[in-house]
Amino acid sequence: MSFSGGRDSAALLSLAARLARERGLADPVPVTLRFADRPRTDESEWQERTIDHLGLHRWVIVPIGDELDPLGPVAVRALRRHGLFCPPVAHRIAPLLEVARGHVLIMGTGGDEMFSPWRRHRARRRLPVRGQPLPKAVKRAAFNLLPERLRVRLVLERLPGLSWLRPRARREVERRYRAWLRRRASSWADAIGRVPESRNFELTQAIFTAQARDADVTLVQPFFDAGFIRAVGESAPQLGFPSRAAAMQLHFGDVLPQQVVERTTKAVFDELHGGRSSRAFAETWDGSGLDPARVDPEALRREWLSPRPEYRSLTALNAAWLASPEARA
Repeated sequence: MSFSGGRDSAALLSLAARLARERGLADPVPVTLRFADRPRTDESEWQERTIDHLGLHRWVIVPIGDELDPLGPVAVRALRRHGLFCPPVAHRIAPLLEVARGHVLIMGTGGDEMFSPWRRHRARRRLPVRGQPLPKAVKRAAFNLLPERLRVRLVLERLPGLSWLRPRARREVERRYRAWLRRRASSWADAIGRVPESRNFELTQAIFTAQARDADVTLVQPFFDAGFIRAVGESAPQLGFPSRAAAMQLHFGDVLPQQVVERTTKAVFDELHGGRSSRAFAETWDGSGLDPARVDPEALRREWLSPRPEYRSLTALNAAWLASPEARA
C-alpha cells in the first residue's frame, strides 16, 4: 500500500489492516518514499503515529534522492516509453510499482476530490455570527458577498504560474477556466460523480495504468471506485462536507488515530519539481519543440531554473525534451 503519511493513505492503510485481521489475512505492507533534503515533504512523524497505532511490523521505506527529477532517469524512461503524459509528475509512482512488482498496489489517489469541501459549499459560507471571527473568515465572507462575475475576475487575476504564456494563449486559458468556474452541479454528489468523466481523470488513469502494466502490478485506487463515489455522495449533506476533518471523521474515525483525523498540516511536494537534470536541460535549451506563438521561451526557461518550478510548466518541459536531440538519441 502506498503510504505517504497523509490522511488519505493513512485511512486506507488503517482500514486494510482491520479488514485483513478480521479475515485472518496477512497485514498490508505500507510502502513509503522518503525524500532526502526535501523538508517540506517530510511526514515521518505522522507516518510513525499511524504505524504505531496499527501495530504493523513490516514497513518498506524507499529512500529517494534526485532520481524523480522531472527529467531524471525515472521520468526519462517513462517519456521514452509512453511519450508526453499528464500529469507531468506521474512517473513518481515508479518506485512504488517496483516494490510491488508482481503484486497489488493500493493507492489513496482521489482523496482530495472525494473529501475536500465543495467549491459551492465554500462559496455559500458567510461570516459566523458567534464569537470573534478570524481575519481569514472576514476576507472569505467579503469575497463571497461579491457578484459572481467579480469573484471570477478576482480568481483569474490570482491564477498563478502562467507568466510564460503569450497574451493570446493566456486569454484562452482564462476563457476556459472561467467556463469551468461557472459550471454548475445540482449537488455535491453530482459534482464528485462527474470526476471520472473529466479529461484530467482520463489522462491520469491512462498513464498510471500503463506504468502499472509494465511493472506487472495490479493497481487499485479505492477512492475512484464508482460504488465508493456513490456511497460518499449519499453520506454527505447536499453541499458536501464542511471540512476535510468532518469527512474523515465520518468515514474513517473508527480506524484512524484522532490526531490524524483532525490534523491541519499537509506535505508539499513542489520541491521535487526541479533538479539537476531538468536544470541542465533548461540552461542549454535552444527554445525548440514548443510553439513560440504560445509560449515565451525565455520566461519559460526562467521558470524551469527557479528554486521550485511551477507545476504546470513541467508539461512544457517534457514536451521540449521529447523534441530535443537527446530524446531521439
